[in-house]
Amino acid sequence: TRDVGIWAVRSEAVHWAETFSLRANPQPPMSAFFPGLVLTPTGKFAVSPADRQHVIDSGVCVVDCSWARLDDVPFSKLKGGQPRLLPFLVAANPVNYGKASKLSCVEALAATLMIVGLPDRAKELLSKFMWGSNFLHLNRELFEAYAACADGPDVVAAQVRLLQSWEEEKKAPLRSLPPESEGEE
Repeated sequence: TRDVGIWAVRSEAVHWAETFSLRANPQPPMSAFFPGLVLTPTGKFAVSPADRQHVIDSGVCVVDCSWARLDDVPFSKLKGGQPRLLPFLVAANPVNYGKASKLSCVEALAATLMIVGLPDRAKELLSKFMWGSNFLHLNRELFEAYAACADGPDVVAAQVRLLQSWEEEKKAPLRSLPPESEGEE
């Protein structure tokens, strides 16, 4: 794949960094255009396997900012070729472990790679973090479902199905343990 990268938002500054080497390139203007997929809350479609070739040809980028300061990010000034949303996933990073959709940048990038069918690249990216394999394990069922979809609307439908199924499981009565037999100790 082409570069996988991060637009880091710190105050008014935006810079580009290559995720694998984390070498900062000269800072482009905030209006710099990234031709690939851009993971952003302003996206209209979910990441899907249909995005695979675009990721291979043009890369994927995420905005690095604090979840607490999301409203401070000038998303309208950050231009990208294909804005996308990630479907429901669970964070494994130490800051937001177990929280729904509170992914770190590396989790977001790896999730995109998993969904579009580039699992080796996702595993390579996550291998740099002690908790990386945990992210894949926590979201295995979700990744399998999303990767089997044809497009963004299918991914959203799969997300809804899985979440509804989990809600039903939560409502189901617990099975009682079988009674102890008299001969057992």
